[in-house]
Amino acid sequence: MKPCSNLGGDMATAADRQAKTQATVFAEAALRGISVYPLADGSFIASRWGWIKPCADLAAVQRLLRQLGGAQ
Repeated sequence: MKPCSNLGGDMATAADRQAKTQATVFAEAALRGISVYPLADGSFIASRWGWIKPCADLAAVQRLLRQLGGAQ
């Protein structure tokens, strides 16, 4: 029997890392009262207190949070 050389190693795929990053950004936004909604075209909408900000991608959401003092 061969030992599993990848046991305990980094088995996360790019999709896994993207999903984790997205979940982290959504959580940071939620802690600040901002809702973030993914759209079918890959963009996002950020919303708070009646304003809506379209964001072209997750990096744009992160920039918005930084501008509002919400992301490191």
